Amino acid sequence: MKSQLALLAVPFLALACTDSQQAALLGPQSVSEPPSISADVTILASPLEGQYLHDVSPVVKKVSRFLWDVVPNTNITLKATVLFPNSDPAMKGTVVWQRCANKFGPTTSFDCQAGTARWRTISRVDVDTNGCATQGIAVSIGARHGFRYKYIGKGSGVKNGTSEEFDVRDEALNPF
Repeated sequence: MKSQLALLAVPFLALACTDSQQAALLGPQSVSEPPSISADVTILASPLEGQYLHDVSPVVKKVSRFLWDVVPNTNITLKATVLFPNSDPAMKGTVVWQRCANKFGPTTSFDCQAGTARWRTISRVDVDTNGCATQGIAVSIGARHGFRYKYIGKGSGVKNGTSEEFDVRDEALNPF
């Protein structure tokens, strides 16, 4: 009877023991070591949300951040600037310039929002070390053109994203 009590007491003692005491009581084959973690493991950070800015030149008047008046029948330059949240430039990646158009030609960004037109790619430009990518384009007389760009980060640390949509119009269309 005395030996039966001793056998029953061992599991209860093992619960209250430290790891080394459990190993002595239960034997080395029943204790496993936690997996080791290599110091050479590289943890990749997620890309950061970017700032996707745009500008137009030359302009007659910047009506709002979404609308520029330009001289009719002239060439303009669209400029994309991609920045980190702290305003440092994205030093690599590609800007995909898009123009809103329907079956009749270029139209306003509102038409693309409404679904009566589609965004059509006009060029792909790699960003420079300042996070900028420019595109020259002609603006026809009496027209209003909607633009935006998509940014593809390619490991730059800035998330892929899309700029705000904006319009460029012939200054003669300005009623003011």
